[in-house]
Amino acid sequence: MPQRLRTDVEPHDRGGLVFPNPYGRDFRSLSKQEKESRRQEVEKQILSFRPLYYSTMNPQILQGTALRWLGLAQPVRASDLQRLDSSGLWPFYVQRAFYDQVPADYRTRALACYFPFMKGLFWEQRQDAERAGWCFRWAECLGGDVLWLGTNLVLEYNRLGYEAYLRQQWGRARLFYRESVRLGPAAADAWMNLGAVLERLNEDRNSEAAYLKSIEINPNSPQAYHNLGALYWKLKDWKRAEEAFAAVLKMEPQNRSAEHFLNQARLRQK
Repeated sequence: MPQRLRTDVEPHDRGGLVFPNPYGRDFRSLSKQEKESRRQEVEKQILSFRPLYYSTMNPQILQGTALRWLGLAQPVRASDLQRLDSSGLWPFYVQRAFYDQVPADYRTRALACYFPFMKGLFWEQRQDAERAGWCFRWAECLGGDVLWLGTNLVLEYNRLGYEAYLRQQWGRARLFYRESVRLGPAAADAWMNLGAVLERLNEDRNSEAAYLKSIEINPNSPQAYHNLGALYWKLKDWKRAEEAFAAVLKMEPQNRSAEHFLNQARLRQK
């Protein structure tokens, strides 16, 4: 029996299936696009007179806003829980119940990994990459075969890798991009970014392999060829540099940088 201790809380379901539907009696008959428009309209109206929280992995779920990761329920306005912002809601959860062992059935695994994944988002938003990475690895241990988790982990590892790259934390960037290509080996951009990081670490042959893998997946990427050409230029491999920059110009005839390095590579072979 429900205890009704929080009569001020109204649970709703964006699909209009489990909890009471706030979107109108005709909601289920609307098209997919019409449903999303109705959600946006109704939820913005609710936000105008009361706090609004989501249980979601999409920080831009309500257009024009960005959620603040605080726990399993995310407020649209961080000011609704300002006093908790430094540590979020996690100290209030009984985390010993969050699956210390890998559950046997898939459905439970798909739920179990949600908790550490959300905690990872919390630490990622607070720019604590070490704790975020630990939580993401915990999530993978619980649900390594869960489809939604793998897709989302690739996105988050790419984001963490990019942030580390901007801070010139090359070792950390390498770690996160390697995790990204491990989980999503068909992502050409992740391989290219890994190549750029490895080049910064003077792991030139590993960098070359990453660039070539990126090109193998997406042979129509001028940026990957340009990066590869720059690497060969660094190695004074003028013939291969010429070939890489020629590939860039074939795709981008107006690329003056590639044209310059192509001509210089040819001159250095004479």
